Amino acid sequence: MTASPASHPQQAACVQIQLRFGDMDALGHVNNVAVLRVFEEARVRLISGQLRLEGVSALVARQEVEYRAVLEYTGADVRVHVWTSRIGGSSFDLSYALEDHNGQVTAVGTTTIVVIGEGGRPVPLPAEARSRFGEVSGPPVEFRGR
Repeated sequence: MTASPASHPQQAACVQIQLRFGDMDALGHVNNVAVLRVFEEARVRLISGQLRLEGVSALVARQEVEYRAVLEYTGADVRVHVWTSRIGGSSFDLSYALEDHNGQVTAVGTTTIVVIGEGGRPVPLPAEARSRFGEVSGPPVEFRGR
């Protein structure tokens, strides 16, 4: 089962993020690279706060974004719903739904993160983190045309 294109699981974490004027491009809307930065900010807040990976590092292995609507810079906060959509042995996926100030989903995405130990090699996801990840879990984002 996959999340519908304009929704997110109820148990997803919701992160409010203030866009910056510098996130806007020459066309007057938020640049595609800025959307990745917004996803990054949501991911960092979730992992360093609620999920707290301790004793290991988390490296981004893959990212995918689908832009669904133009995100206008209005000065208002945006909301990012972020949840764990896959938990593997030494990696996990986070999925995102980015909403503008009116609640319209403007982008969705997924990031694959690999957990590494001190030696720089993948290590099993700690049991405590695995349990906390389950608290904010849901189905993966359904990308169009797949």
